[in-house]
Amino acid sequence: MIKERTLLGLAVLILTACGGGRQESLSLELGFREANQLRAVHLGLVPEEWEGSADSIEVWVRRYGGRVLSRERRENRRITLELRVPVENAESLLTKIRASGRVFAEEVKRADIGQSVSDIESQIRLKEEAIARYRELLSKARTPGEVLEVEKALSTTIQERDSLLNLLEKLRAESGTVLIVVQLVNPRYADIGAGGSFWSQFGRAFVNGWDLFQGFLIAMAHLWWLWIGLVLFVWILVRLGRRSRSTQSAASGRPPQSPSSEQSS
Repeated sequence: MIKERTLLGLAVLILTACGGGRQESLSLELGFREANQLRAVHLGLVPEEWEGSADSIEVWVRRYGGRVLSRERRENRRITLELRVPVENAESLLTKIRASGRVFAEEVKRADIGQSVSDIESQIRLKEEAIARYRELLSKARTPGEVLEVEKALSTTIQERDSLLNLLEKLRAESGTVLIVVQLVNPRYADIGAGGSFWSQFGRAFVNGWDLFQGFLIAMAHLWWLWIGLVLFVWILVRLGRRSRSTQSAASGRPPQSPSSEQSS
């Protein structure tokens, strides 16, 4: 009895470890506890319910403290969402998105920030000190040349300081968040490589073929002026041919003959 309980406990521990492996590995890939890291996740998903799938993801993003950067729809085939979510909530959001459909592609990217936040803060402090010195010199300048020279240096230093401030704000925002790019594919147009039974793949291929045929007909309709021009061109050629035969017949003194009579003779 004790052995059975021991074995049962070991089995539960193994299943628990296997179930949490994906979340722990993703945490390590995203570098949850590492500073000065830019993180991005690209996810390809075929949702179980196409209608409203993008709207649901946007609601989840806001619920997890993130924001939607962009949303691009390609007809009724694909929707690409760019999301930015706090690092500590990224795993929970990705788990929820994966559960809403079939994942066919996933990639995690990390990149080191070229400059650390502390280095940029030090540069900003140096620029502030330089601005204070230039302003002091400006108050002591006596000639117009000195004033222009100090004002030019002061303006340049202020622009450099403002650029560093913008960079610092951007790095703080990006280093504490994860960029998630989700590409939703309509199940009707999912590629064969995305999986599915033979008949589901055959049905998608048939739908794709029908859409291409409709697109061909629409393209031909846009060229209506070309078809009218071709008909007029052929009609003019026929008229010119008949007139040429009539002129030749009149010159030879014979009445013009129709093509049928010429063939019978």
